[in-house]
Amino acid sequence: MIEFLDKASEKFFNNILNLKIQNCKTKNYSEALCSKISIYKNNNKYDIVFLFKKTTINLISKHLLFEKKPDNETIYDLLKEIANLIAGNAKILMEENDNKSIYTLSTPEYMGIIRNVKELNLSNILIKKVHNKCFTIGIEEI
Repeated sequence: MIEFLDKASEKFFNNILNLKIQNCKTKNYSEALCSKISIYKNNNKYDIVFLFKKTTINLISKHLLFEKKPDNETIYDLLKEIANLIAGNAKILMEENDNKSIYTLSTPEYMGIIRNVKELNLSNILIKKVHNKCFTIGIEEI
């Protein structure tokens, strides 16, 4: 699943935002804004968690919404929409790769500020960066 999230995140940043995305080596996960969406594969649930610093969300907002400094409500909505777009595309990629399983997607949620990523039980993690601003996508198997 992580490889499909990786491809979907690249598509989101490269094709929709026209921003180059790269791997990030830092492991600084503290004080990140968090959104979550669940992908169900048959009877298995996977929570996909998105962690962004506010500066990264401001960059995305500038490219997607043409707002340099979005208000808090816009930030919360944007975090949910990012989760929806990336996980939705990953779901499509998984369905194309595995036509024997049934995949469904939940409604995205804003989860607030995560003080430390260790609070989450993530089994797989992608650490990416755009304009030297790192962000994390993780999977929590339920």
